[in-house]
Amino acid sequence: MGDYSSSEMMVVAAARQVRDGQVVFVGSVVSLSNDDHWAVVNVEERWRGADSLGDAVRVHGSGDPGVVLPTDRTYEPGRYLFVVTDAGTYLADNACSGTQPWTADLARLRPAGVPAVAPGPSGSPLDMLANGDAIVVSGLVVALLIAVVAYILILRRRKRPPNWRR
Repeated sequence: MGDYSSSEMMVVAAARQVRDGQVVFVGSVVSLSNDDHWAVVNVEERWRGADSLGDAVRVHGSGDPGVVLPTDRTYEPGRYLFVVTDAGTYLADNACSGTQPWTADLARLRPAGVPAVAPGPSGSPLDMLANGDAIVVSGLVVALLIAVVAYILILRRRKRPPNWRR
C-alpha cells in the first residue's frame, strides 16, 4: 500500500465508508445508556443523508439490552464521525461501520458546502465546570442554604404571642 501512515490509511478507509454510507454526520455524544452501547448525540455537521435529522438523535450501537454480539459498538463522551443506517426511531450502528472518534484528519472528507462547526458542549452542564469552579459553586450553594435556614429561624422567633410586650 505504499508509504501511507496509519492515520492516512484510516482516512482512505473512512472516505469509502462516507461515500457509501446511508446517513453520515459529525456529532458529539452527550449521554450514554445500555452499558455505553446507546448514545444521545448532538448533530453538528450533516454530511450525507442527514438533512432531516434533528439537532439531537439516538444512536444504537447494539440491539436489545442484555444481548451482546461481537459487532456491538460502545461509545464514550466526545465528538465522532458517524456512519449509520436509519432504523426508524433511532440510527443503527455497529463495530463494522465507519463511525469513529473525530480527528483533524477526517476534516479532509467534509463534503463541499458543509461548513465546519466547532464542537458543542457535551455531557452534563456541570461537566463544563473546572475543579476550581465547582468548589466556588459549591461554596455559594452552601452559603445560600445557610442564609435560607437563618431567615426561616428568624421568622419563627418573630412569631410572638398576641399579648407579648417589650
